[in-house]
Amino acid sequence: MKLKWLFTLAFICLGLIYAHAQNQTSTPQLFYSLKAGPGKVLEAYSLMPETKPSVFTGFEFGKAADGSSEWHSYLNYPEYGCEILYGNLNNDFLGNVYAVQPFLRWKLREHNKPFEINFSAGLGFAYFTEKYHFFDNPENGLIGSHITNYTKGEMEMGYRFKHWRIFASIGAFHFSNGHVKLPNIGANVPEAKVGVTWFNVSSDKSVSKSSIQHVQDSTWIPLARLATGLHAYGSTMKPFGGKSFPVYSAGFAMAKNVSAAYRISFGLMAGYYSGYNGFLLSEMKLPETEAFTNASYVTGFFGQELMMGKIAVYGEFGIDVFKPFIRNYGDVFDIETGFGGFVKSYNSNRLGLKYYLHEINQSGFNANIGVFIKANYAQAEFAECALEIVF
Repeated sequence: MKLKWLFTLAFICLGLIYAHAQNQTSTPQLFYSLKAGPGKVLEAYSLMPETKPSVFTGFEFGKAADGSSEWHSYLNYPEYGCEILYGNLNNDFLGNVYAVQPFLRWKLREHNKPFEINFSAGLGFAYFTEKYHFFDNPENGLIGSHITNYTKGEMEMGYRFKHWRIFASIGAFHFSNGHVKLPNIGANVPEAKVGVTWFNVSSDKSVSKSSIQHVQDSTWIPLARLATGLHAYGSTMKPFGGKSFPVYSAGFAMAKNVSAAYRISFGLMAGYYSGYNGFLLSEMKLPETEAFTNASYVTGFFGQELMMGKIAVYGEFGIDVFKPFIRNYGDVFDIETGFGGFVKSYNSNRLGLKYYLHEINQSGFNANIGVFIKANYAQAEFAECALEIVF
């Protein structure tokens, strides 16, 4: 069954949370939540059918940070865990959606107050039962593949008493496949939920929070990255039904841990689009060397990592030093002029998750694997998997 990978990810998250809990000397504060509510897929193009209200149901499990890891105190002792989401989209051309997502929940109001205001955010993966098909489902210009990215942000108000918390939330979802398969406009969904959470530790029981002191390491450390991604050539809407082509990248950076939870890096990435190369050879009739050169890129970047044990959320802002294809041939399918077109030809960004072999803020050799969405300005360009070595 195609949904098995979603539940496999959920059980991996559960295993990581409980493995960490078993290593603690004090009683870990674990929680389980059930929530449900309405949402609506927003109209994104003129020929899109009118959408009906959807219903979303979610289950969360996780742990409240207690200071047993260095990053807990730096992020103000958040809750962290995994969410399993089911959405009855109530629209035949979209079908239903299943999703799995690791998340963080920050308390915006003091922890010892019964009335809580929280903000939660996460990145994960989703599976849509219906996607675009030229004959069977031509109305779906939002989702071009079964598997997509799932990004969420929610504001939550709740009341905590004894082992329970009741809450209501408002937020938004975004689903897209990172330009791996066209069309890829993506689905944006404002939503609201009500729910209940059960904690294994009562709120009237004092839970000690330690704070491990971080020994600041001021040295800069070298990183090397190898990556490969998948890219569909075209704009978000056309051409439909085309192939996806690999993108190969390599990079080098110097990084520094600013704190136990925050790392910065500066570096260079270079890469090659096999799809662009094929287009230039077959359609533009360029010589092989010239086609290869025009299908390559070089980017200088500034990276930031939010570090949580062995997991990091990574964001990257890049200036494209060399990007000839977009500048010379980018308007073949995606005619964009003005400020947006100019910025897309000089700016690229990455957002994703990394999983490290060892605790991130430890010195010495380390390595990580990551999944990212790479974008030109605000438009997704390809989805990517990477291996990074920390020397």
